[in-house]
Amino acid sequence: MNFSQFRLVVGVFVILSMGRLSAFAEDVNNQSTYTVCGATMNSFDEFEVFKQELKREGGFIFEELTDNAPYAQTSQREEWFHNSCRNKQIQCDILIVSGHFGGHFFGDNQKYDLYLSTLENASCQNSCSNIINRPLETFLFGCNTLAGKKDDGRNRQEYRRLLINEDHIPPDQADRIIAARYGPWGGTWGDRMVNGFRDVVNIYGYTSRSPLGKNNKTNVRRYIREIQKNYGSYKNYLDKLLKRRRNFHSSNKDMKNKEFFTSFAGQLIHQEQGSRGQEQYYQDVCQLKAEEKSIEDRLKLVDHIFNRSSKVNDPDRLKYFLIISEMIQQNVTFVDRMRLQHVLEPIANFNIVREQFLEGLAKTESPPILIDLAILGHTVGWLSESQAAQVVREALYNLDEKHPNAKYGQYLACVSGQNYKDLGRYFNYDEIRESSDSYKIEMIGCLHMVDEESKNFFLNKYLQSNLTREEKFDLRLQMFNLQEELIPNEQQISLLISKYEAHESEQPDGCYYELGQVMTILDNLPNVPPQLDQFYKKLERDKNRNQCDHIVEKHREKVKLVSVIK
Repeated sequence: MNFSQFRLVVGVFVILSMGRLSAFAEDVNNQSTYTVCGATMNSFDEFEVFKQELKREGGFIFEELTDNAPYAQTSQREEWFHNSCRNKQIQCDILIVSGHFGGHFFGDNQKYDLYLSTLENASCQNSCSNIINRPLETFLFGCNTLAGKKDDGRNRQEYRRLLINEDHIPPDQADRIIAARYGPWGGTWGDRMVNGFRDVVNIYGYTSRSPLGKNNKTNVRRYIREIQKNYGSYKNYLDKLLKRRRNFHSSNKDMKNKEFFTSFAGQLIHQEQGSRGQEQYYQDVCQLKAEEKSIEDRLKLVDHIFNRSSKVNDPDRLKYFLIISEMIQQNVTFVDRMRLQHVLEPIANFNIVREQFLEGLAKTESPPILIDLAILGHTVGWLSESQAAQVVREALYNLDEKHPNAKYGQYLACVSGQNYKDLGRYFNYDEIRESSDSYKIEMIGCLHMVDEESKNFFLNKYLQSNLTREEKFDLRLQMFNLQEELIPNEQQISLLISKYEAHESEQPDGCYYELGQVMTILDNLPNVPPQLDQFYKKLERDKNRNQCDHIVEKHREKVKLVSVIK
């Protein structure tokens, strides 16, 4: 895409945005009632106050959006959001989001999530306007929801401990949260909320810690009553917001809601307005995330973005590196680098960008961010392979001293190995195998550096009966990458069967994770050996009793259970 084509795309984007805004104003203007939506991932307190107060006034409908996925599984914690977006009968005029926040909303029950990236994608694709773009007011009741990068005096290690031990956030994600909140890379959470809640007239949130919902009820009630007193009714106030949205322009940023700031006095609150869809940063983010565009076109946009400014150490440039890193992680393998050389080379040769990247990399402390940046730098051409390898190895090797009880280096290698299938190329296999550090040896499986000797090593360790709980967890990470490559010998087959039978005697009425791994490993056998006959027959007989029916069914075709059952 040349520059003229790019300007044409942006022009069309602006025209569509203006038409979309006009449609919102007409739709809402013809309403006789307003809809108040709750997106409650933790505390219902704030939403319940809105219901109590506005029911008295009349003319309001109430929707709890998480009711749209009451039985969400662990892997479907955002299903409530997607179902709500698809249900166009729900048209939110006020949105109240409540939950813990650290780059995503979540709750103590770990049932519902909402990620900032999900909001951004939905806003860019215009796929959830009824929920996130239509509201006149959006309340973000959670810590840091409209935070910038400014230091708020919080102890980083204490924050990390709280995220891991109390909020049950995995350690690599906890490090990412802290880096996103305080580090230079990436847009602020406030900027990203503004992009996600495009077209919203007033967005309210917190720049640091927020009170618990039960402690915030009085403030919410005071706010609603102040609006009703000063405008005659809450509906009259929303009517005025409608007129403001119809005449939206940049000066509206200065129109602060005095009732909100008075009612929540003493709290670290902030007010923003949603993006209009015409700002440069919003358009850039949407174009970089547009999966329908080729990776070549998106990399050309990266070159265009960097060429906009010739300033050394331009802070705005730092907003883009992690978006570009994510784009490359999802679309560019090591093999693709040669094919994309013609679009990567101009980026690599932009010296002021390279120098800013290298300077920021040297100051970065977050291990997962270091790995992302090292691979970004190598892919683009700002780092040689040996330089990137040094950054990655140091990010993983130097961790146990800081986290002696977590074996964080091994854990992060396993998580990163799932994101970057080429991660092993940055490590010396012989160096790891000869190391006296057991956690380095155990990283081999996660780094996709496995030879036959290593496969046998891991399988034999997996079959040991005296493993500690921590060792079992570590091996689970290893086996996730290895289980489809292992071919057990006759002795190992017997031990695999014994492993299942030992667990069955401990949990006769339950099913357990290891059976899935045992069955997956046995699936790798080219033929079903005779010694497995009795094992498979027993599984078929007992599958309903021990609640493992779903696992047996999953493997039925491959192990040909039907053919061996008499």
